[in-house]
Amino acid sequence: MLCAISGVASAQSGTAFNYQGYIEDGGSPVDGTVSLEYELWDAQSGGTQLGSEFTIEDTTAQRGIVTEMIDFGPVFSGGPTWLQVTVDLDGGTDSFVT
Repeated sequence: MLCAISGVASAQSGTAFNYQGYIEDGGSPVDGTVSLEYELWDAQSGGTQLGSEFTIEDTTAQRGIVTEMIDFGPVFSGGPTWLQVTVDLDGGTDSFVT
């Protein structure tokens, strides 16, 4: 299985923000129920995770597009952050792919 995901995060007031991503499986956009897991990091690789992971189970992807409100709480310090997104294509939480 090959799964591709890309996305955009935009700032909001408070600690929550909107995330919109695009998910493909085998080169085709995903339609159906998926679960997503989000993590914030202070470096692109080898960094420290900021806050806890944020999991959304059983959300709907339509033509590959998912839109979610994410809130990690007060973990943003003004420094650079990286968002890691993993997806479970069957809507469970047992086989996440980065």
